[in-house]
Amino acid sequence: MGCGCGGYQWCGRRKYMVVKVLCIVAAIANTSESNKIILDSTNYPDWREDVALQLGCYNTDFVLETDRPPKPADDLANKDYYEHWEKTNHLALLMIKTRIPRSIRGAIPKWEITKEYLEVVDKQFKPTDKQMGGTIMSELCATKRTSIDGIRQHIMKMRDLFSQLKTFEMELI
Repeated sequence: MGCGCGGYQWCGRRKYMVVKVLCIVAAIANTSESNKIILDSTNYPDWREDVALQLGCYNTDFVLETDRPPKPADDLANKDYYEHWEKTNHLALLMIKTRIPRSIRGAIPKWEITKEYLEVVDKQFKPTDKQMGGTIMSELCATKRTSIDGIRQHIMKMRDLFSQLKTFEMELI
């Protein structure tokens, strides 16, 4: 079987299949325990970015962008799309829940739709600008150069923190 090109040329379908396989391999490698970011009260931005990457690699991120389709009556095409959306939504929801500890998961209301569940998590964990600015400011004030890091790494870290402060319209005097 194949796409009809005889295997000698790279047609669009084969490129898509190779890219999808590579993305799945990257997603599987990223799901190992050592790379999995588990949500806690301090790492929400990193956790959210990791979840978005996972959903994108598994091609399940469209459930965050589309509303739940209405349940079809008899139309076969709509029924296939509805079943695909439901299955994808369920898988995305399970993937997100595996990255939240049970103690935190119990405090989050139950939702059947991934998009709504993630919105609830966002409301509970997304830090405000004032909180982020304060955290960055305290890190900037407490950062000291160690003998392990070179001066270049220290300067780069300080510049990064300073640029993050500028996004919150906070200035150093």
